[in-house]
Amino acid sequence: MDLPPRRFERRPHGHPKSRASRRSPTLESLPPRLRSLVEAAVLCHGDAEAMLRCLALQPRTLHQRLSILRRLGLVRAVYLVDPRKRGRPLECLTLVRLARHSRDAMADFEAWCVADPWVTCAARVCGRFDYQLTSFHADLREANRWRRVLEARSEIQKVDQRGVRTLAGHPLSGMPLVSKNPNP
Repeated sequence: MDLPPRRFERRPHGHPKSRASRRSPTLESLPPRLRSLVEAAVLCHGDAEAMLRCLALQPRTLHQRLSILRRLGLVRAVYLVDPRKRGRPLECLTLVRLARHSRDAMADFEAWCVADPWVTCAARVCGRFDYQLTSFHADLREANRWRRVLEARSEIQKVDQRGVRTLAGHPLSGMPLVSKNPNP
C-alpha cells in the first residue's frame, strides 16, 4: 500500500513554492505603477492625501496598490488617518505601570487600549514601566483629563505622561513604507 507524501516534505530548490524561490522584491523589480507609489510615499513624506494628488489616483486605486505592496512584504504599516489634521495636534507619550501582572489584568488593560479612541499606539515595554502609549489630544487640558481617567483605572499603579514633538520620521502621518531588508 502506497502512503501519500508527507505533508511537510521539503520541496526541491527552485520549486515555485520553495522558500528559496520566494525572494523579496526590490524597488527596481517592481512594476512602474508600484515603483511610482513607493517613490511618491517618500517624496510626500507618507501623506496619503498628497500622494493621491501627486499620482493623480483615486483613493480606491491607492488602497489596491498598497494592498499589493503589503502582500509583497514591502509595506509594514499603513496609517491613513492623521489625528493632527483632525483637530488633535498634541502628541503624548504615556508610560504605564500595572499594579498586577496577571493575564486577566493585562488582557483587560490591552482591550481598553484598543477600544480607547485617543490611543493610536500601545506597546509593551521592559523596565520600570509595562506599557508605552501614544495618544493625540486637542490641548493640554484634554490630555490631562485623559491621564486622570487612565490613573483612575484599578489595574494601574503609575502613569507618566509627556508631550512629544516629533523631529524626524513618520509617527502617524500617512504611511511609512519599510523594506524587509534592514540595510537597503
